[in-house]
Amino acid sequence: MAISDHDYERLFGINEVAAAKAAQFASKHHCVSIPGEDAVYFRKLNSDAYGSAGLVQDAAAMSR
Repeated sequence: MAISDHDYERLFGINEVAAAKAAQFASKHHCVSIPGEDAVYFRKLNSDAYGSAGLVQDAAAMSR
């Protein structure tokens, strides 16, 4: 899943607290947050372990 920088700032803020909030959100959903140029990506740590094998990286993130 990817969220735009604008939405990231709206949801989590723009300072170091925002990064902690994003990490906490990701952890609760068994993900990691990965900052990109224009978005923040959330990826499952181990999709098979959580029964969501359909969750894979999107094409945009893979092409960077």
